Amino acid sequence: MVDSQAILQLQALTRNATDPVLRLQGLWASHLIGILDETSLLSTLAEPDEYLRAWAIQLAGDTRAMTPRIQQRVASMAVADRSPVVRMYIASAIQRLPAGADWTRMAEALARHGEDREDRNIPLLLWQSIAPRMAGHLEEMFHLAARTQIPWLAEFIHWYAVVLDPKAAERAVAGLETIDESNLEARLSGLALATAGRTLELPPAWPRAAIRLRASSDPRVRRLTDELGAAFGDTSQFPRLRTALANRSAPPVEREHALAVLGRGPDIPSLPLFLELIEEPALRKTILPVLARIDSPAVPATILRRFDSFALPDQAAALDTLTRRPSFARALLSAVSENRFKRDRLTAFHIRQLTQLKDPEIDQTIAATWGRTTPSPAEKLQLIDRFEKTFNEAPLWAYDGRAGRDHFQRLCASCHRFRGDGIQIGPELTGAEGHGIRYFLENIVDPDAVVGIDFQMTTLETRTGDVVSGLVTAEDNDSLTLRTTTESIKIQKLAVARRTPSNKSLMPAGLLESLTNREQLELLKYLTDN
Repeated sequence: MVDSQAILQLQALTRNATDPVLRLQGLWASHLIGILDETSLLSTLAEPDEYLRAWAIQLAGDTRAMTPRIQQRVASMAVADRSPVVRMYIASAIQRLPAGADWTRMAEALARHGEDREDRNIPLLLWQSIAPRMAGHLEEMFHLAARTQIPWLAEFIHWYAVVLDPKAAERAVAGLETIDESNLEARLSGLALATAGRTLELPPAWPRAAIRLRASSDPRVRRLTDELGAAFGDTSQFPRLRTALANRSAPPVEREHALAVLGRGPDIPSLPLFLELIEEPALRKTILPVLARIDSPAVPATILRRFDSFALPDQAAALDTLTRRPSFARALLSAVSENRFKRDRLTAFHIRQLTQLKDPEIDQTIAATWGRTTPSPAEKLQLIDRFEKTFNEAPLWAYDGRAGRDHFQRLCASCHRFRGDGIQIGPELTGAEGHGIRYFLENIVDPDAVVGIDFQMTTLETRTGDVVSGLVTAEDNDSLTLRTTTESIKIQKLAVARRTPSNKSLMPAGLLESLTNREQLELLKYLTDN
């Protein structure tokens, strides 16, 4: 219990001290003992010292004491207060306003302070305060975006509005007809990002806006226009893009752009052209994931026929494509059974992906050709002991660590980084050499024993029959992004027929068994050599 005389002295200090620092200390102390009421806060909001005003806003928000009278006063300060310190505290306090508060009025007032556009804190704090509240307030946010003097804030609002509600694209596209040319690329970049992996209804304003956009002198604007048009189902530019893609003498950036736009659907009439691109090393790794989404017998036939000419990274991408849908997998397994495709090219990664297809014919073929694919815990422990004994007794000086690096790049580098090689999807391996051979064997032979939540696998089956396994790296209301061993894929949730989370690691068991005895020791030597 605080003595009443002490409270009176504290209140006097807060009101009457000539030193702003002492008054600020009094304000903090009053807050801590719970005597800071509406009257005191309103009085402090009128103080000439900017830090006293700012802290009154902060404490009102922290204690959820932002009463209607205080809100009205703070809203007026958002319009007229000349202090960037005060405006910064208002921007932060918006996110702590009570339900029903007129936060949009404060946000719009702050957004009109063009002098804050280069401030390190205010624009970001303002965005962080309004973004969580935008759903259900899109009309007010478009109104704010049209009047803000902080240009990038308008671009963020248009981007996030379309992320939250695809119907907002109609309002966003209408704004493209009048937006200043200097902001056009930023606005289109945001809208292209918001529509990535999604197909939206064609906004009524798009045909008119597209005429202006395609006439731009900026090639980046024209390319973004193609991307956005494809997201809206506008195929009017596809003949031009097909011509550009087919022209091997065209600049690479033009062909890559054409492929990105035509491939997002993908554009089925472009299939013959897509198949021709397999012959081009520069575009091969890009076109293979596109072909994975086109259920045509010509796709596996072409890939299998050209597979031997591919570089190792392209072979990995090709195998990912061939194991993504049952019709492709049957063609692949048929080639294996007829000795047209080497059996040992299929690693444990590919065998497990084939089992995710849930196709009885494929499962039967795998069982007959590879045997049981899930050893028991006791069998795994025996394997670990056997590998460890072999490694410890082997004359390691006779084994080539450089060859082990080649094995690592073929089997492991698509998920792990080690000494500068590879991609970090799974745990970083650099520095793990000191853990010894047992550590590596336990994680390679039994990767599902301990699976971090960040490395748990998810399998998605799309409505078009595509089956993809990987790690979910991003998700919103409409889409999710899955990282496989070869690519990052953004998929609309409406396109997903089945989503199956797993407590299994993305890394399958059986990787070592896919190598010869010598290759096993070369890989293990490379991983453990300090």
